[in-house]
Amino acid sequence: MCPNNITDITYATLSSEELTTVKQFEEDFARKHGNTLYLLAFINHKK
Repeated sequence: MCPNNITDITYATLSSEELTTVKQFEEDFARKHGNTLYLLAFINHKK
């Protein structure tokens, strides 16, 4: 369940290589799971 009061969103800048990796992941994921839209959240826990 996602809270409705999310206000702190951090955006990241990705390098060309990282963008290529993400694109490849999206293509592989779509091939394996069809064209269903999934929302993926990556949480960076600071120590």
